[in-house]
Amino acid sequence: MTHVIHPIARTEPRALLRRIARHVPFATGRIVLARVRLARGYVDEVAWFQVPTPREESLGLTGVRSRLDAAFEQVLPSGRGKATGFALAIVVCRNGHVVWSVVDEPWLEALARLCEQHHVSIEQAFLVTEHGWRCYSDDTAGTTPALAA
Repeated sequence: MTHVIHPIARTEPRALLRRIARHVPFATGRIVLARVRLARGYVDEVAWFQVPTPREESLGLTGVRSRLDAAFEQVLPSGRGKATGFALAIVVCRNGHVVWSVVDEPWLEALARLCEQHHVSIEQAFLVTEHGWRCYSDDTAGTTPALAA
């Protein structure tokens, strides 16, 4: 990874991932952005979008940023004052091994820049595949939830 994000990881990862999954099912090619209340780790808002397959369209970094920015607008609380009391979590859903790779890097970089621009913390970044899930910040991983094989 060329761009490192620094999640604050205050909430137990497995519990946070379950809370996000209650709002939206994880599916291949889906990117989920969740607003997490820092006091208790509750998920207040969730936005998601489907990533086009390479045959349909190549997003490029500009497309990645615009998609993530649109999702950010949906989860950002009204009254754009100082962003306190919450952080963001991202879930990247794709097929393959449960290992962060270069295909995930644009999403992490766009999230880091967006959060830096709006002074919002990153709670955690998750990768979910058909083999299970993994956190970005450490080696925490599990077999459920997972994408349908």
